[in-house]
Amino acid sequence: MTKMLRYILNNLAGYLRIRVEGYSPERFLNLCCYHGIFLWNLRPAKGAYEMNIRVRDFRRLRPMVRKSRAKVRITQKRGVPFFIHKYRGRKLFFTGSVIAICLIFLLSSFIWRIQIDGNLARTDEVLLSFLTEKGIACGMAKKNVDCDRIEKDIRMEYDDIIWVSAYVHGSCLKIKVRENPDRKELQTEAEAEAPMDIVAEADGIIQKIITRKGNPLVREGSEVKKGEILVSGSVEVKNDSDEVTGYQYRVSDADIIAQTTVAYTDILDRLHPVWKDTGKKSWRFWIETPGRLYLFGRRELPYPEYNALTCRYILYLERHFPFPVSVRVERSKESRKEEISYTDREAREILSYNFEKFCARLKKKGVQISENDVKIYRETNRYSAKGKLVLSGPFGIVQKGTVHELPKADAENIQQEGN
Repeated sequence: MTKMLRYILNNLAGYLRIRVEGYSPERFLNLCCYHGIFLWNLRPAKGAYEMNIRVRDFRRLRPMVRKSRAKVRITQKRGVPFFIHKYRGRKLFFTGSVIAICLIFLLSSFIWRIQIDGNLARTDEVLLSFLTEKGIACGMAKKNVDCDRIEKDIRMEYDDIIWVSAYVHGSCLKIKVRENPDRKELQTEAEAEAPMDIVAEADGIIQKIITRKGNPLVREGSEVKKGEILVSGSVEVKNDSDEVTGYQYRVSDADIIAQTTVAYTDILDRLHPVWKDTGKKSWRFWIETPGRLYLFGRRELPYPEYNALTCRYILYLERHFPFPVSVRVERSKESRKEEISYTDREAREILSYNFEKFCARLKKKGVQISENDVKIYRETNRYSAKGKLVLSGPFGIVQKGTVHELPKADAENIQQEGN
């Protein structure tokens, strides 16, 4: 018998905590062992011993007490029978306990939480909205949950989800999904209906170009303007007479490194607003149930401007059994806006920090800064960081190209040659 099961059975049957003292308590313990009386949680206590014993075994102790000349005294009565006997006059308490147990069993037959794990491409709200359309929502009965149907619906609706597992744990419906990270929404050459060109996103000088797909129109060292086509997705098809007979369309793909010059500007006003707490606080509470929200306390706060922090607490019977009731607690503090002027040192630190973050973002994209001419200026009512940066890094953006049409005469000649 496990320790937990023994503990439950002893509490259901009731047991006593007794204290044994006198001439020879050790002999008393030996006699109990000899007659098969079960004792547990034996502890020494100032020349005596304290232990637990079942109620039915306590009635058998009289011969052992007489032989050992020990004194036995009951110190505590524990278990369900003694608890019921103590509160036997409180009928409402027991009635409420029975109702509470029935409610727990009733509520445990519904789904009160839907947990989704593994979704990266879309939020939980998107999947929950889709499930709601399919009739899957919090508050539905467990017997109406078809996990196989849920898995099939999600796979059919979202092509990038390659594996779905749905199961019920307690009053929680758990859905685990696995997405395909390598799936791309790019058209293949056979499926492409129009060319995709790589064009210049700004003025610059091409430093390096490696073309994998498409027709390159620039070389290393070429100066390009913003919007100019760098790699065309239209590839000419020519005959033996070097005449254009058609076009093949591709999605251009190339590694292009270019040198560009960009202007950097960051403005910081000398005066800036600061919110300061006045020390006045206020609390508001809400009880939230499915579809309803009950406010306890004043509806409007006594001050016009404030900062508020709201916490939501979900009530659980245990980890996988949330109740359909949650509590919202809002703590608000009155705040007043004041305008404070930056010092020269503070302004320079803020502008320098912003510029460092800008450079860090460029570095993360693989862009190197060749020249830096950014300086901080102090003006009448503001500070500014201005200058130019010479950058070297990935260049070009992909956009839809133009579908070429052959002249009508050429198209008829090509068709006749084909016949």
